[in-house]
Amino acid sequence: MLNYLKKLHSDEKGIELMEWAALGVLIVLAVWGAVQVLGGSLSGVFDDIQGRLGH
Repeated sequence: MLNYLKKLHSDEKGIELMEWAALGVLIVLAVWGAVQVLGGSLSGVFDDIQGRLGH
C-alpha cells in the first residue's frame, strides 16, 4: 500500500487524485459537523411542528 501511495505521489494524476480525496474528506467532515450542530435544534423544530399539528 505504501508503495502504491509513493507511486501516486510521484505521478501528477496521482497528486490530483489525492487532492480530490482530501477535498472530499473535508466536505464530509463539514457536513458531519453541521449535522451535529444543527441536529438538536432541528429535532426541536420538528417536535414543535408535530405538537402544533396535534399528533
